[in-house]
This record gives sequence, C-alpha cells and structure tokens, in this order.
Amino acid sequence: MFDCDGVLVDSERLFVTIDQQVFRELGWEATVEEITTHFVGKSGRDYEKALRSVLGPLPDNWREPYSHLYAQAMSERLTAVDGVEAALQSIPLPKAVASNSSRDTLRASLTVTSLLPYFDDRVVSVDDVEHGKPEPDVYLRAAELLGLSPEQCIAVEDSPTGATAALAAGMHVLGYGGGLVPPDVLSELGASVFMSMDELPAIVAELA
Repeated sequence: MFDCDGVLVDSERLFVTIDQQVFRELGWEATVEEITTHFVGKSGRDYEKALRSVLGPLPDNWREPYSHLYAQAMSERLTAVDGVEAALQSIPLPKAVASNSSRDTLRASLTVTSLLPYFDDRVVSVDDVEHGKPEPDVYLRAAELLGLSPEQCIAVEDSPTGATAALAAGMHVLGYGGGLVPPDVLSELGASVFMSMDELPAIVAELA
C-alpha cells in the first residue's frame, strides 16, 4: 500500500516553495530542510501545531489569504511521482492508499494525476480514522480494505511520520529515498530504502 504525498504525487516539492512564500509573509524565513523536518508527512492538525510552535499564536483564519495558491498549484501543476504509474501497472497485487491528507485533498490529488483507478476506491484519509500518522490507524484500515493482515502488507513511505505509522501497524516498510527526506533518516527508522520507482516492482515481487 502507498502513502500519497511524495510517494504517488509529487506534491511535497511543489508545495514547499509555496510554504516558503507563506511562512516568509508570516515572519519566518524557512529553509527547505526546516520545512521538511517540521511538516512533511504531518496531518493538518499536526502541521498547525508545528507551525504555531515556531511562529507563536496565529489567527484561526490565517490560511485564507493563501489557500488559493495551493489549490491553483494542485489543479495546474501537480504531477505523479516520476515512474510511479509504470510501477503501479507492473505490480499485479491489490493496492490501497493510506494518507494523512484530508479526504477531499487526497481524492483531488489522485484524480488530477489520474492515479485513483489503480486503487479501486481503497483509499484511506486522515478523516476516515480516529488518529492520523504517526499512529497506525490509516494503515490498519487500509489493510482491512485489502482483506489482509498488516503483516501481509508492504507499505511505501517517504516520511518519518509515515514510516513510523506503518511500522507500528506491523507492516514491512519500503522507504522511498527520492523525495525531500534524506534516505538515511528512513533507514534508521527501519525502512528498507530504495531510490527510484523503477526499482519498486522487482522489490515488491521479491518480498511477495
């Protein structure tokens, strides 16, 4: 099963530049590395918490002047991660998505990139469970939709938050090291790191 942002869709590289612009206007000159550390893989609630820990109190409507920037980027510039659609086509196993994104954002991302049909509606968002990642809830629910025990599942992740969640669920975790998070960070958590989606079908076939 697959995380979405950074694994299926190349949203993290796209949105980090917008984050930098937004945070600059809010008073923080954030680097890509700082944004990656604080926010990649986090749910909306944890994103808010992390941002307030850096900037202090923010008004509840602080997002409103910027929300159109993210929506426009998603509709006009969001693409699938390089090689992931070919990998999905080459893996002859049932697949699911387990994401910390909201239900609407997740479905929009998979629709814009034409990846939704690969999952036959087995798509779990943070809105579908009690706790988001790093708790294992989204992965446990995705395993239920697949009709498998967690130990029978392989999770593909690109963030420490997501890898922690999948490991806590009892799954074998493949860490995609071609994103923003340094590969050694994923490896240290216990993920088996790979660097290109071209490698994924062979790795899954060997594990399966």
